[in-house]
Amino acid sequence: MLKECYYFDQKDYTRQDYLELARYFDRMIEYRDGCKGSYNGEKRIEEIRKIDTQRLSENTKMLLARCIRIHRAEQLFELPNLQELRELPTDNLSFLEGKERMKLRAEDFYRNLRLLNTAIQEAVEKGDLPKEYVFEIRCIGGFAMSYWNVREEGITEDMDSLQEIDDAVRKIIQRIAANEGLPVDWINDMMLWYYNPKDFHWQPVDWFFGRNYRLRIFVCSKEDLLKNKMSMAESYLEGRNFQERNMERDYQDVLSLLRSLNIGFGTNPAMIQVKLANMGIAIKDYPKLYQEIITNGAACEPEDFLLLGCINRVDQGKMSFEEFKTVLTTDFGYTLENIREYYGIYLSEFPHFRAWMEEKTGQE
Repeated sequence: MLKECYYFDQKDYTRQDYLELARYFDRMIEYRDGCKGSYNGEKRIEEIRKIDTQRLSENTKMLLARCIRIHRAEQLFELPNLQELRELPTDNLSFLEGKERMKLRAEDFYRNLRLLNTAIQEAVEKGDLPKEYVFEIRCIGGFAMSYWNVREEGITEDMDSLQEIDDAVRKIIQRIAANEGLPVDWINDMMLWYYNPKDFHWQPVDWFFGRNYRLRIFVCSKEDLLKNKMSMAESYLEGRNFQERNMERDYQDVLSLLRSLNIGFGTNPAMIQVKLANMGIAIKDYPKLYQEIITNGAACEPEDFLLLGCINRVDQGKMSFEEFKTVLTTDFGYTLENIREYYGIYLSEFPHFRAWMEEKTGQE
């Protein structure tokens, strides 16, 4: 879709044309506070403000209204040029045949991947691909968030893979995209320009494709996702924007990932820092997030940082149990029962330490 594509003559529009227009609106609304997809360098909100609804078809008006609601951007209906869209119906748009695919859920990907698996098997049988060929997909980003059930709405538009795609398979992916109304790059390897797959921890996706499977899918860990998004979330809090990213989405993703890793509101700030450090994240490197997550978090006693740090070192084998007990009694005047009382809710995070303490105290 090109500049002001919503004004194009739609006399001969097909379902696929409307899907492409819907995707254009989707990005326009999602990146309304940024410049991604802008044709003149201005923020997308400026393009939205200039839309002349008198030149739009009824179908286009409904598509635009639908995208606004999908992104919970109802404040846009307050713009003078968009007020008439507020009352338009946006469900079950007949010209999309109920199959609009701007955003995909995990189950949508599974259905389309089954089609891909079958198509690759056919290509192998024809000799277009080697007999033992298996297509690996190693996902970061939105699909991994959706698979881990972390992103609240659980949707994304593509699979960002850190595995190079063969030309023959790329053509199959594009053919399925055309047949199913998907983005042409619904599986892509563009992120290989920016990331090394060796820097991630991979978890196999437990999806079944039959005995004659031709797909092997992996997602990076939640910890990797968090590390990958921290700097973007920090930039969002600093008020910075990058044209090719939705900074607000990165920030919300970070909050969702923290909650999924049991680092949520009310967690002891010392425990948060220990857990993040174990992931290779020094929260003080992100001062805005530090202020929001740590400084504004639950109350923390001064010795919490020292004691939880010692517990963590014992759990990792970097401090002996006897050394810990000496520090505990000599420096703090505490007993193991005090540790159970103060930090019992967190001891499941330190299984080796907990097992040792249960042995010493004779409790389960």
